Amino acid sequence: PNAVAAVKLPGGAQTGHLVYIRPIDNLSLITALNEILLEYQLITVLLISCFIGWGIWLILRQIRVFKKLVAKISWNNLNNAEISIIDQPIEFIPLLNEFNRMLKRMSQSSDNQRIFAAALSHEFRTPATVISGFIQSVLNKPDSLNPEQIKALEIANSETLRLTRLLSDLLDLSRADNNQLQVKSQVFDLSTCIAEVTGHCQILYDNKFLCQYDKSESLFATGDSDRLKQCLANIISNASKYSPPGSLIT
Repeated sequence: PNAVAAVKLPGGAQTGHLVYIRPIDNLSLITALNEILLEYQLITVLLISCFIGWGIWLILRQIRVFKKLVAKISWNNLNNAEISIIDQPIEFIPLLNEFNRMLKRMSQSSDNQRIFAAALSHEFRTPATVISGFIQSVLNKPDSLNPEQIKALEIANSETLRLTRLLSDLLDLSRADNNQLQVKSQVFDLSTCIAEVTGHCQILYDNKFLCQYDKSESLFATGDSDRLKQCLANIISNASKYSPPGSLIT
């Protein structure tokens, strides 16, 4: 193979070009150099790809660590949920600081909510109990009341009892959020518990209730009778709410 080149000779347009031909003895060297250049480019691309992949892996690993830390946070442990910024990547520190400030605001809001619910339930339940006691004392003297007055007082008393129950439920929710709700475990008469709930609900609702169980035998259970009464009262309340007025609930 030959290398061909042309050079313009001086002297204007009348002169032509000098064409020279030189044989190429080292064509294999040029081919080898081209192969080395191609390999270098491939190695460069591979190294850049590995470096980018390593950087992405580091970022995703840190994100997975944050995900695990955030997954451990719940409404009950906001006070101790702050994420440490020690040994964290500098790029994540502003985000972590803002996240910790948000946790502090949520913790303060949670504490205020629990305090408000506890205070509301405690302060309102006492006067409601007093009102119910005075109403019942008046109802114990039916000779001085006409039927309309008795009916009005019974409605007022039932609403007062319902308000007391709602306040108790609110206080229980506050205690549950604060991990302070206690459930007792003791033996109690299940038949007596059911009779108390149905008797109380019979005053609150217009529906009639039919409980199908053997009332001649005492059935005892181990648990918290107060919580069971709450569950039964809620079930009966829902049944009365979504049943036609005056209908029988079994």
